Amino acid sequence: MQMNRMKKKWIAFSLLTCSCFVALFPLVRIELEKKKSAASGEANVLLVLGAQVRPDGSLSKSLRARLDEALRYSETYPIDRWIVSGGQGSDEPIAEADAMALYLIERGVPNERIVRERESTSTLENMEKSAPFVPSDARLGVVTNDFHLARSHYYAKRVGLSPLMIGAPTPDAIRLQATVREIAALWKAWLVD
Repeated sequence: MQMNRMKKKWIAFSLLTCSCFVALFPLVRIELEKKKSAASGEANVLLVLGAQVRPDGSLSKSLRARLDEALRYSETYPIDRWIVSGGQGSDEPIAEADAMALYLIERGVPNERIVRERESTSTLENMEKSAPFVPSDARLGVVTNDFHLARSHYYAKRVGLSPLMIGAPTPDAIRLQATVREIAALWKAWLVD
């Protein structure tokens, strides 16, 4: 009886430890990418990853944060080419890339410097479909929300890119939900994709 109780406690402890590892390992990776992002260097080409465009055509807070961060970055470092990457979801009136381009043009980015990648529907596809638009001599910066840096960097390296990662602040209203979702997405990236 005593041995059975000890065995149950050991199993419970082991499961708790494994659960903590499963949850915390991706969080550590996310935090490390945030710290690296804060110390990023100089890029001359920016790849801005798409996020939701609302049914009325307005940008989600996440997407606006990414674009605003890219614009802030361009105030310090001149950008030769802007790559905006994102297809059109079933609930989106236009492709994310087109919505992003409009936002940038309205804020003074010349249309001829913007390349629109309109096919991707995932972070991996963002990288795969945007890579051909990156000049071989480019110093690439990838702009996404800070919670999304680790997975984006993983996929970028997987398709042969070596970018600086530039993290936009995640809106407080979605921070918890986005981080929990990202933990699962990171494990999927590492184990399945």
